[in-house]
Amino acid sequence: MTRSKTKIVNAFLFLINQKSIFQITSGEIIKQAGIAKGTYYHNFHTKMDILRYYESNLTHAIVDSFITRYRKLGKPELTSDVFIDIFADAVIPIIYENRDQVRVLISSDVDEIWSHYLEAHYVRVLKKLFPEDKDFNLLLFIKYVHLIVSYWISSLIPMDQRDFKKKLKNSLNSQVIEMLKK
Repeated sequence: MTRSKTKIVNAFLFLINQKSIFQITSGEIIKQAGIAKGTYYHNFHTKMDILRYYESNLTHAIVDSFITRYRKLGKPELTSDVFIDIFADAVIPIIYENRDQVRVLISSDVDEIWSHYLEAHYVRVLKKLFPEDKDFNLLLFIKYVHLIVSYWISSLIPMDQRDFKKKLKNSLNSQVIEMLKK
């Protein structure tokens, strides 16, 4: 992320924490970021562009971390158990590192937009991993994981990520994992 984009994204996240996305103007973002109007429009055209850019960067970091961990393990057969282990080991640290920004997204009116983006993206990804699965089961699984992660990260002081990984794995008991196999 360039310095200008970082300033714009941070200004947007700051403002979204204070009021509705629908009430935020480009002028407020420009002022909060301390940049010129031309710099803003060179990088983004709308507030939704900023949100999509941030979502995309975070998603790429998550997917890259997942793939790196998967390769580091020697590309094991991707069973639901292996998937959960890799998710916990590779993705939870990324979410934890970005917890302040993620907390803002899930506590604002952007949450519904962001949740829809995550669900659509991860259904496509998981469909490749579990092609025999029904979209309903994948979406239910994603919503369940999203709910657990959102609950964890929305705490003012979230539990340590190592402890959370254990809780996540326990909460994704065999019944939930078996759902992916049906």
